[in-house]
Amino acid sequence: MPAARPSSLDVVTIGNALVDVLARAGDELIGSLGLHKGTMTLATPEQVAHAASVLDPEARVSGGSAANTAVGMASLGAAPAYIGRVDNDELGQIFSDDINRAGVYFEHHAPDREPIAEGPIGPGTGHCFILVTPDAERTMATYLGVAGQLSDEDIDEDLIASARVTYLEGYLWDLPETKQAMRHAASVAHRAGQLTALSLSDPFVVERHRGELIGLVEGGEVDIVFGNEEEVKLLYDASWAEAASRLASAGVLAALTRGAAGSVVLRGADQVAVPPSPCSGVVDTTGAGDLYAAGFLAGLTRGSPEVAGSELISGADLDRCGRLGSLAAAEVISHMGSRPLVSLVALAREAGLLGL
Repeated sequence: MPAARPSSLDVVTIGNALVDVLARAGDELIGSLGLHKGTMTLATPEQVAHAASVLDPEARVSGGSAANTAVGMASLGAAPAYIGRVDNDELGQIFSDDINRAGVYFEHHAPDREPIAEGPIGPGTGHCFILVTPDAERTMATYLGVAGQLSDEDIDEDLIASARVTYLEGYLWDLPETKQAMRHAASVAHRAGQLTALSLSDPFVVERHRGELIGLVEGGEVDIVFGNEEEVKLLYDASWAEAASRLASAGVLAALTRGAAGSVVLRGADQVAVPPSPCSGVVDTTGAGDLYAAGFLAGLTRGSPEVAGSELISGADLDRCGRLGSLAAAEVISHMGSRPLVSLVALAREAGLLGL
């Protein structure tokens, strides 16, 4: 059961509610499944069933990009909530129990019908096979199930109005109904004087929707943008320097990851280079961007509890926000799985990054 409904929140994240199935795989197997290494593919039921027949999963855990970000924020002591759609099935209950147990407010609004089961993969709660190659890169085959049916009716306007930031998962831009739900959520947040954030999510998402995403970023529908170097370069079909300059001139706060080179945070003329956090060894890059966003947003929202909206951005300690993002990302890539295994609050305090 979810905790009591909060009266105020740091962040509401909105995304595809998925259960991740983690397995190790070689490049040859990824090719045989018709997947593109390092990206997410919206898989057919046949593709996912084939994957289920040839893989040896190491774990089955609740996932989903925006849900991972919410869990990471809770681990940093922030107050997050999550909006996503699950079914009335076993996996839906697992997802709900896991995210509530992690300290994220999530109310299970499943469709009012019996679940439909068709073997290991059915049209119920979504699945994501995450294939980790020996170089720690992750390739995803996602079957959305009811997650892809997220619509305006799932957008809890009171919940969004109570949150300082509404965080939108870029994967939702692939379907017309979920795209409309994103726009609706952003509109509700802005009417309430709050901020919206967008994760670009995946290079293929950017390639498929480049023009629309630029419109979102440059048209004032989002205030904060998260992405990695490849995604940003694809967004503007430009070099890193040119793409970063375009984002800076768009008037958004941009937090951009660059792998082993760390990250760069842009706010108008301000540009802050953030070094990567030490990591004991890269095991699985799944969730790195999600957890970077979690740390960054925790630093942004918890650092200045007395302000909101554009004042929150203008007063932010960008270096501290970026270092919290790097710390959270370093923890999650040190093990299999997309959620932290230790308290991020404790790590952040040890690093001198939290006075929360």
